[in-house]
Order: sequence, then C-alpha cells, then structure tokens
Amino acid sequence: MKKMEKVEVVQQLRTALGDSPAAVVVEYKGITVASLHTLRNQLRERGATLRVVKNTLLLRAVEGTANAALKDLAGGPIAVAYAAADGEVAGLAKEIVAFGKRENLLVIRGGILSGKTLDVAGVQELATLPSLDELRAKTLGLFNAPAERFLSTLLAAPRNFLGVLNARVDKESANN
Repeated sequence: MKKMEKVEVVQQLRTALGDSPAAVVVEYKGITVASLHTLRNQLRERGATLRVVKNTLLLRAVEGTANAALKDLAGGPIAVAYAAADGEVAGLAKEIVAFGKRENLLVIRGGILSGKTLDVAGVQELATLPSLDELRAKTLGLFNAPAERFLSTLLAAPRNFLGVLNARVDKESANN
C-alpha cells in the first residue's frame, strides 16, 4: 500500500469512527473470506460496516478522537465494525455476537459505546438490548396502557349490567 493510500485510509477511518456512536473490534484469524463477506452483508443490512484494518492505520485514525480507546484493542489480524447512527448500535452488537456463536474462530476483543470502552461482556450485554424500534413500541404501549385501562373500567359497568339482564332473560325463558 502506498503512502497516499494509507493517508486516505486513515482519513476515512478517522471520519467513520469519529462519527460512529459505537464500534466493535474483532479478531478474524482463521475465518474464510466468504464468512467475512457474509458478516459484512449482515452488518450492512443493519446499517453498520465491517472493515479489516492494519493496526498501525487504526492507531493513527483514532488518535485524538473520542474513540481513542480503540488503541488498546489493536494487535493481530483485526477488523472494526462500526455503526453509522445511534439506531444501529444494538443491531451491530447482535450481529457480531450471533456470528461469533456460529463461527467459533471470531474473537470479540471489545468495543466502544459513546466514547466508553466495552469489554467482551459489555458487547454481549449490548447485544441483548432491544432495538430502537422495539423500544419505541414499548414506550407507546406504556403511554396507551392507562387510557386502555380507564376505557375498560368505564365499559365494565354497562357490560356487567347487560350480563345480568341476559342471565335474567335466560332464567325467565327456562321457567316458561
């Protein structure tokens, strides 16, 4: 790789990682190119990117940024997966962890979430979080629940009264 290409790669990484709310560093030693391509496609569907990087280029790219703690995760053959927006953070972690379970050779080194370092357990915990759409649905459900209960309470009295009347009618028709 020529020096100009390296400078361009460092600038691209600096921009991508600087704008990213989350990044996960994985070691891919022994994994086939086809498997990595599959992981890339799965991450792309979730709005995230996987990039195989040289350690020295990663070190230069994160130097002086909010994600500078990624330097501690460098070493060996690594790839960096990063989310483009906040909504894809949980999806990024879910895909990496799920792929790691299928491909035993993929080793999660750790990650960054909003400038804070995550260990392997932190990345796995992030993978268990619901997606942004699921959180929105749960929040709307919480907002709707009191109104639904109130309406159900209001409708209970007429419904119960009709039940009593129907029982009385059935009893009268059985006696006749």
